[in-house]
Amino acid sequence: MIVVAFTMVFYGACTSLVVEGALAEDLIGALAARVARLYLAIVVPGTVVLVAAAPVILLPFGPDYASEGAPVLRILAIGGLFRAATLLYVAIARLQGKGGRILAVHATEAVLMLAGAIALAGPLGLEGVALAWLGAMAVAQLSVVRSLARFLRSQEAGIAPRQAAARPRPEEVALP
Repeated sequence: MIVVAFTMVFYGACTSLVVEGALAEDLIGALAARVARLYLAIVVPGTVVLVAAAPVILLPFGPDYASEGAPVLRILAIGGLFRAATLLYVAIARLQGKGGRILAVHATEAVLMLAGAIALAGPLGLEGVALAWLGAMAVAQLSVVRSLARFLRSQEAGIAPRQAAARPRPEEVALP
């Protein structure tokens, strides 16, 4: 639940990207770049804190839970890094009307998660299930990272001057 709550912050930013991008299609690239900067500013340092402080974060649930659950929290937190990047890709694909790509990403995550959990739960327990989730998120993210990077680079380089003059600046559009 801790990792889900943490990644929901970025999910909210991606949802805002979809809403704002649907209203101002010419701003999608700038807004996506802004969300990517939020990723770097919030998700990456937050993951470092979750990984480093996992036993302390889990202490309210008892010392045994903290020592036994810390490895699982660490694995899931690292998986959250990959999940957040995939969420950005899905938000952009939604704005571009590429439902097939969204389905492919989510299907990849689901199939790999299920197969990994079945294979790893027996020998590794909860850590195995966490590793299956990390692996599924990593593979899904690796499958979209080139497209995501290409989109962000093309948006930085290719706005026509008359389009840029007629539109509001990205910081004027409301995002969390």
